[in-house]
Amino acid sequence: APSGEFNQLALAVSCVGRRLVLQHRCEEELEGVAETLPQGTPLVGFYSYGELAPEGKSNCELHNQTLTVALFSENSPENSPGNSPKNSPKNSPKNNAAA
Repeated sequence: APSGEFNQLALAVSCVGRRLVLQHRCEEELEGVAETLPQGTPLVGFYSYGELAPEGKSNCELHNQTLTVALFSENSPENSPGNSPKNSPKNSPKNNAAA
């Protein structure tokens, strides 16, 4: 990725119950999700048999017929905190000891 851009991946986990209810409209639902993501973000996913998550302030409960989307991103290496030329592996004291 060019300098200053983020590498991203969207992960969608949909309950198989949604697939049974929505049938062919599942594709439309995922197209809607893809439209909300930053341009060029890959969208991958799978079907589950339900999701565990807290409901209010209670313990975790089993939820079904849900769709969960997580967006993972990573800053490009040249812009990561602490990644300046003086911190690069080729300039580390360990690598310069033999020089």
